[in-house]
Amino acid sequence: MAAIKAAHKCGEKGAHSDACESARYGAETMAGDKEIEPKQDLDSLLRDNALLSRAETKIASAEDSSFTLGDIMVAIQSVKTAMETKIDSTASEVTLVRSDLQNMGTRMKEAEETTAALKTDMKEIQAQIRDLQATAKNMTLWLENYEARSRRINI
Repeated sequence: MAAIKAAHKCGEKGAHSDACESARYGAETMAGDKEIEPKQDLDSLLRDNALLSRAETKIASAEDSSFTLGDIMVAIQSVKTAMETKIDSTASEVTLVRSDLQNMGTRMKEAEETTAALKTDMKEIQAQIRDLQATAKNMTLWLENYEARSRRINI
């Protein structure tokens, strides 16, 4: 009967509900209040016994604890404070990351503008090179014509 009472206390002390249910069932079965179902095998009986033992241990430790409501409130407040600090810290980090990303975006735009300007400059340089090549070709033709005229005159 003490095991049944302990199993019922289990739920009141906040122990795991499946463990409490198994402990109650096991205690009532052992006390003869319930029949063991024919389909229940040795493994399930051993499991129920193990759950009962764990529930009794949890009940005993819960009865031995000397936590007061004030202790629990202090613990909750310290966790709340720690979480608020972590949230504030995370928010600061997010702000810094956002600022860094904006700076990187600005730098990327500047780099794209510089790249576009360089491409334009390259096109202008290539056009000037083509003009110089055409001028060099014209000068070569002019020199060849000049040399040919000079030879005709000297002959």
